[in-house]
Amino acid sequence: MSFRPVRGISPGRARFVRRLRSDYPQALTIAVVGVGRGARAVGPMPPEPDVTVVVIVYNDASRLARAVRSALGQSLPSVEVVIVDDASTDATPAVAARLAARDPHRVRAFTLPVNSGGCGRPRNIGIRHAKGRYVMFLDSDDTLDQHACRNMVAAADGTGADLVSGRCVRVLPDREHAWYPRLYRESAVYDGILDNPDLLYDTLATNKCYRRAFLDRAGLRFADRLHYEDLLFSAQAYLGANRIAVIPHRVYNWLVDPRGAALSITNRRAELSNFADRLEIHRRIDAALRAHGADEIALVKDVKFVNHDLLLYLRELRSRDPWHREAFLGLARPYLAELDDAVFEAADKMPAIAALMVRERDIEAAMAAADHVPRGGGRPVLSIAPAERDGRIYWTGEHLGAPAARRVLDITGLGVHSAPLSELVLGGRVTAMRRDGKALRMSGTVVNPLGRIPDDAELGGRLEIRDRRRPGRAFGVPATVRRENGRIAWETVFFPAQVIRPIGLVDQTWGLWLRLTVGGTPVEVRLTSEGTAHCDLAVPVRPRLSRAAGDRMEAYVAATGELALRMAAGRWPARVTLPALRRVARTGAGRRWWRRFVRAERRLRERFSARRTKIAVFNRLLVRLPVRRGTVVFESRNGARYCGDPKYVFRALRDSAAPYRAIWSYRDDRRGFPDEALLVKRGSWAYYRALARAEFWVDDRSLPAGLAKRSQTTYIQIPRGPVPAPPEAPPDGQGPPVPRHRADHLVVRSERDVPAPGGVPAPGDVPAPGD
Repeated sequence: MSFRPVRGISPGRARFVRRLRSDYPQALTIAVVGVGRGARAVGPMPPEPDVTVVVIVYNDASRLARAVRSALGQSLPSVEVVIVDDASTDATPAVAARLAARDPHRVRAFTLPVNSGGCGRPRNIGIRHAKGRYVMFLDSDDTLDQHACRNMVAAADGTGADLVSGRCVRVLPDREHAWYPRLYRESAVYDGILDNPDLLYDTLATNKCYRRAFLDRAGLRFADRLHYEDLLFSAQAYLGANRIAVIPHRVYNWLVDPRGAALSITNRRAELSNFADRLEIHRRIDAALRAHGADEIALVKDVKFVNHDLLLYLRELRSRDPWHREAFLGLARPYLAELDDAVFEAADKMPAIAALMVRERDIEAAMAAADHVPRGGGRPVLSIAPAERDGRIYWTGEHLGAPAARRVLDITGLGVHSAPLSELVLGGRVTAMRRDGKALRMSGTVVNPLGRIPDDAELGGRLEIRDRRRPGRAFGVPATVRRENGRIAWETVFFPAQVIRPIGLVDQTWGLWLRLTVGGTPVEVRLTSEGTAHCDLAVPVRPRLSRAAGDRMEAYVAATGELALRMAAGRWPARVTLPALRRVARTGAGRRWWRRFVRAERRLRERFSARRTKIAVFNRLLVRLPVRRGTVVFESRNGARYCGDPKYVFRALRDSAAPYRAIWSYRDDRRGFPDEALLVKRGSWAYYRALARAEFWVDDRSLPAGLAKRSQTTYIQIPRGPVPAPPEAPPDGQGPPVPRHRADHLVVRSERDVPAPGGVPAPGDVPAPGD
């Protein structure tokens, strides 16, 4: 290939052109205009391009051009694009036509006369019109990595593979994660799927490159009028390929927009037809495996169905009504009955229990098992009371008749009977949730697994309304806790408009949790409800960005199973502004604005929570607040725990019945601190506010440096043993300590603990070990 030079090209781009010339010596004149994002080749394509990228689209005019640009901007120049529009009703056909007219040598567009109802037929049309040696598939709402085609073709040409698979990355607005990264840690070549049956876990069709001659030879085409057609297509391709190559390079960006107006097929799990299509696809895969005599692969495929596919639906069943759950059981049980018992033995423990419970029609135990395998690596939730039999712990006391079932249900190894109570996340249920004027009354129960919460333990509780997108932000109200019929019961009443104060745009959803205290030990409780029992409830709120950002919050059960509240519009002006803002957020410009807004809000929060900001606000504003007489802030070992001389001073004050209000600071863990004292986290805004308004500070080490102590506050320091030189910084990162000369009173055991001139105790004054 010879290249016509382009004026003004940078040295880096010139080097790239020379590299392309060495890689492609074919005699074809082409001008390279730009290299990188949006690069394109101008001139006639060869009769057989290297790659045909089939882009399928339906009612996605705003994102189609971005997907096509990612294909045309490949570092491999010999790439053509075939756009197949599935009878869109918006501006998509016009956008596709403009893209084809703009680059007719590389882009062709086709429109189906009638919508096919899936992805299969459009992709088959694309294969029919493909001219490339290799074929790749791209959805209109996703993009290809810039070097995807180059890396795929290099692997296919170098190994002779019929199929090359690369790394797919799910990209969310605020994070991203790789799809089955364990399969793509390094390059590999397999003679067939039997060499690595785990490849069946990655059944995407879009992160793969197929030799077109292989597709035609094997007669491989997508199933029509069924969702999840890529599962069947990928399984058939794995079975038919003479050689399979895997590369660790990123090739496909799966862009996930949770705020999108239209749900993707993979996010329509609320539709029973979606699950029915998945089961039909799996039955067809079973038939293909039987035809190839691939029993070993069939076991891996069935284990993957239990570990992954079934769990996707079970995790969301808590948000469905009883009719939906019963219909789900009617679809799932016949298929699970066809699976061999070896599948349940080979699957992961909790997914196997969930599948077995579905087969046994015990939907509550199945949903509880799904709770214990949370999405996104969250903490497992124990929402069922296990049973003990003959010294072994089982998920439930039911269904233990068959030896195989007992082996599956045996959870002794999980250690739920022996793990510290504070390490467990228990499941709770909201049994009543109703408006009482402007107040909201809530009550519910908490599971007590194996009686882990003792009958004689002192119980306390606090309902927390937590920001679901930003951990650490929460509003809380006290809850009354009691024992009731072997379970823990709780109730609370509060005024939502006064307690819940969201910002309004960046914090649209809030989860409901209960924080129990069992004999001083904190225990997390995730709250849920019975299906849609409370989903018609709405409570008034006042966002900090005014009611234009929403004026009420509606109850719903999130996909994670927790009962939650989300911002909604009930009255003017929210009924006009909130839907408008959400429509704007779904556009390309709106998404870009939203990402900038989120980044700016995150930077603002980081700056607001920085120690330097808190010190400045303390010295300029908080010290102007009136001192609360009788308020004492205690701190021991920089908040590490409730101990030392400050503890004894606190006890003496408490026993004296003097009119003092005690506040204790804690660094990491609230456990062990006195219940009768107000607790504040060291370094938090509440901590600095407490220091600013306290009449006394009492500690045994040092308070954060930089604080301008007012004259109305008395600082009492009680060092442990002889007064040492101050450390460089406390272990919690709060900066250098306050110098000891800042203390108003230094309390020591005797004169020998007072430092001699020079800052250390005199040699003869150090107490003997036995003193």
